[in-house]
Amino acid sequence: MIRHFYSSRRKNSITILLSLLTFILCSSGPSWASDLPMGLEQFKNIPADLQAALSRAEQLVAQEKYAEARKYLELYKEQNPGATHPLLSYGLGHFCYRMGDLDTAIDYLNSTVDIAPQFKDAWQLLAICLQESGNELSDEESKEKKQQRLQALQQAARAMEKAAQLAKDDNFHYLSALMWLEGEKPNLALAILQRLSNTPSPKQEWLVALSDALKALKRHEETAETMEKAARMQNNPDLLFHAAWLWMDLEKTDRALPLLKILAEQKKPDKNWLLLLVTAYNSLKQPGNAALTMERVIEMEPASDYLYNCGLLWLQDENPDRALVSLLQLEERSPPQADWFVAIAQAHLIKEDIPRAADSMERAAM
Repeated sequence: MIRHFYSSRRKNSITILLSLLTFILCSSGPSWASDLPMGLEQFKNIPADLQAALSRAEQLVAQEKYAEARKYLELYKEQNPGATHPLLSYGLGHFCYRMGDLDTAIDYLNSTVDIAPQFKDAWQLLAICLQESGNELSDEESKEKKQQRLQALQQAARAMEKAAQLAKDDNFHYLSALMWLEGEKPNLALAILQRLSNTPSPKQEWLVALSDALKALKRHEETAETMEKAARMQNNPDLLFHAAWLWMDLEKTDRALPLLKILAEQKKPDKNWLLLLVTAYNSLKQPGNAALTMERVIEMEPASDYLYNCGLLWLQDENPDRALVSLLQLEERSPPQADWFVAIAQAHLIKEDIPRAADSMERAAM
């Protein structure tokens, strides 16, 4: 019986790596506050001394002197203990984040959204800080640390949802869904991703994330269906392979086969794509097609296992001559395996070459 080559599962298609910093937090100014020109009530009538402090901090930010900018605004805060303007706490939160002081940044940003609940940028940056603080605990093994991590990620998702509602931006909704997935709340991610995926022009990454949410909820056939839909949008090879594997895992080889054929037609197909195609053909009792595909694998890597199994496939297809092309290459391989010589003997027997069959069986018995 041919060995099942594709034994190791592919890792989640979407290892959720949120590159949230692509949402520029300000490079020109008033940096760190793109909401400022939106006319939020809390941004009106900025005190002159605070405006001057923010302008000075802006100059320091332009030179990437975040520590100095932070100290400058902290000094202003000390000198003006009653100051509660959201740009002050937001600026401090932003600078603390840039310096890697996530806990302090989170405190400042929570204060900011308490003061100005319509401040989209503050919710967005708060989500980023919470998500990063949660991931800092990702290597911790204790139950308590895991719970802290999940709590931070769930808080991040809520903050990003608030930013999404204010921005009316589906990309923010998508990010909040990813955070819910990281926070092990796939049911909350599912509701968001289903809505996004039912829009007239869903993005491929939305469908991939939806597939991950469905997988977490053990809705396996929907997982495969959704991954295939994502893969076929642009015939993305990685997604096609993942979708094919999902169908194979469900023992629906007839659904996997068309996807694997697309991969096999690529100019430079990956060896693992072809090996899974071999498994699919063999499951469908098409040993000749499986053997032809295995020969392509051997061209890439003439490993002994591949040669042996290619020979077995040709024997199943009742083609001893093609079987011997692969099997005879094993005669000089070291260390020799008895199974190889039994297969060679079988090929010679089918050809009614008794002397050679006997010689091969003798070598198998040694």
